[in-house]
Amino acid sequence: MIWWMSVDNYLEHLTIIFDIYSNEPLNSPIQKFFYFGNEDSNITHFVQSEYARQFLKLNGLPDSKIFTVEDYLNQAFLSRAANVDLSLKENFVAYNPKKGFEITQQLINIAPDINWRPIKNMTPEQVQELLAKSKVYIDFGSHPGKDRIPREAAISGCVVIVGKRGAAANDIDINILDEFKFDDSKSSPQQVIDKIREVFKNFPAAHEKQAAYRARILDDKNRFTKEVAAAFGIKKMNRGGIALNQGISDASSLLVRKLQSQSLKANFIVDDVMSTEAAATIAEGLIVREQNRNYLRDGKILVEIITRDDAKFLYREGRIKNFALFEPTDAEIAELKNFYDAGDADVLVFNR
Repeated sequence: MIWWMSVDNYLEHLTIIFDIYSNEPLNSPIQKFFYFGNEDSNITHFVQSEYARQFLKLNGLPDSKIFTVEDYLNQAFLSRAANVDLSLKENFVAYNPKKGFEITQQLINIAPDINWRPIKNMTPEQVQELLAKSKVYIDFGSHPGKDRIPREAAISGCVVIVGKRGAAANDIDINILDEFKFDDSKSSPQQVIDKIREVFKNFPAAHEKQAAYRARILDDKNRFTKEVAAAFGIKKMNRGGIALNQGISDASSLLVRKLQSQSLKANFIVDDVMSTEAAATIAEGLIVREQNRNYLRDGKILVEIITRDDAKFLYREGRIKNFALFEPTDAEIAELKNFYDAGDADVLVFNR
């Protein structure tokens, strides 16, 4: 299976390969790469964007070999973005200097009075703070796939303005009105500046015009789950699992059985130390290591051991639904809720 995250970067990589080998053809064998027209019927193609789907269709791949499998934004980012106060937005234009900067530089030269804010040398939190303040985000790059930052900008309340290139050219990957898309071969930089000033002047109306784009982004995770199920022929998706949060101890096996007695299953044990490769070597027999993961053996049952950070990620993703504790202290419950930002209903307490 090939998952096409970027069309343009694939083509760029091919160019690099042939540039190298055209100069020194006997230096080494040509790297293996996918090429169209071969008869390899075993390859299935996933596409992260409509742009990639159109590219594969153009190159002769049948619909039966192409599955749309997109992606989605980090849940922590979405949670913070939900609290953006649109009334505090300022007349800033955020931009990524690595994407289409030649055009951006023209815009800056024409309108030096506008407050241009580059996304550069920032932590994810600082990026979000900037996007939360900015009224506009521009991107005149190549859009080799369904890029992340335009989606983060939109969810942070920015009005997104893009060039009609790559994935931004169609109405699915970036489903905003045509008035916010500019073909740099036909449009002038001044037209872009006029649109930016228009957004500054009447931000609420412009923001409302991109409601459909934000709604699609918010549905990305739900759509991704359905797309994966369709691509792999999964008829029923598992619900979120249960994680034992007190590490591996004498109580671990007891808690696994307590869950079993209630027709529940322990999917994970959270233990930073026992999740390591070294722990598997020391506790051989008790801990089984397969495919770079550790599992606690309890009779015929294997329970995956994960770190706290992994558990936090899986909880945010919905792949952990509940945390189970055996006769916990009040401090243990409070610490769990604080670390995972977990609700009361997601904490299961068991006693003897």
